[in-house]
Amino acid sequence: METLDGLPDDLRVPESIPLTKLLLNKFQREASQLPSTASKSDIDSDIETVIRDVDTYIDTLVNEERLSEANFDYIDTCIQVVERLYEAYQLKVAYMKLTKAAMDDIRQVANEAADFNLNSLKQFQKNPPLGFDLTLNSYYSSIVTEESITKTVNKEPKLQRLRNIRSILENPEDPLPDHDSLDDELAVSGGKVSLKDPLSLQFLENPVRSRKCGHTYENRPILLQLRNGVTHCPISGCHFDLLVSDLVPDSLMKLRVQVFKARQLQKRRLTKLETVM
Repeated sequence: METLDGLPDDLRVPESIPLTKLLLNKFQREASQLPSTASKSDIDSDIETVIRDVDTYIDTLVNEERLSEANFDYIDTCIQVVERLYEAYQLKVAYMKLTKAAMDDIRQVANEAADFNLNSLKQFQKNPPLGFDLTLNSYYSSIVTEESITKTVNKEPKLQRLRNIRSILENPEDPLPDHDSLDDELAVSGGKVSLKDPLSLQFLENPVRSRKCGHTYENRPILLQLRNGVTHCPISGCHFDLLVSDLVPDSLMKLRVQVFKARQLQKRRLTKLETVM
């Protein structure tokens, strides 16, 4: 039904209307200015600063023989800072990808839509085009979830290392809780990680880890074995052959032994003190 002056009876404007050619061109110009990728270098320096601070703190505890007095609140705070930095980066990556996909769809819809005028008003009232906000939100909510961000962040090696340090300071003989960690390949006896070299049977002091099988040895004994022509891994049941180039320093194992020895020293001191008293 139309009014006497020829206008449609229902003049309600739909919630979403197509972009005019002028606005569409402006939209495309603005969209082209968005960066196409996010670089980790944006957060790397901040993360490296946190890691250096933690390493310096651990070195201080070692040098002052205070590993048994580690401040877990401080380490937890450092871990949380790194987590937030990685989460911010992953959200930036996801936002860029999803925004570009939404923009491509919006351009297509805008280019295909009829001109918005009185003659096409009824058509748009019945079938309004998808608006920008709704399009972007539908992409975002369907793809970016807290679970997906957390899963990606948890795989970051630098974050894993900080978490591993925290776990070792608390329980130096326990396997690391992170199932993606190389520590899953350590020699474990009775539910505890072995802190002794499989060749010399002495506590590890300068441990090296095999990049092939993940097992750890004292540097000098394993090098001597390899130079004598014995190349198989000395861990029972391991079938890997080793090369000198396969061996890399194992800083986490070294920390395990240092924490364990610090706790043993503290126990002896307390026992001696109790005996005196």
